[in-house]
Amino acid sequence: MGQKERGFGEVIKIYQVKGNYMYEHLLHAGCADKRLWVVGYRVYIVPTGKKISEEKDDTEISAQGNRPGATAMKYYCQAIHAGGW
Repeated sequence: MGQKERGFGEVIKIYQVKGNYMYEHLLHAGCADKRLWVVGYRVYIVPTGKKISEEKDDTEISAQGNRPGATAMKYYCQAIHAGGW
């Protein structure tokens, strides 16, 4: 969590497998203002691990509730001792 990722900055990574594909969602957490953005994603073929797609994004998503991104943000912000978490 919170790794520097070339071309995307500091991100939290969430992985999702669907069929023969694994999706890596790259998120940026704004702990101070409790905001969360998808900054990019990558798609890999599961059996080989070969990357087949990489896209940049800039979409704000909900930082509330039990969604995977919101849960990851909660743990990340607590781990770095951000205020209010």
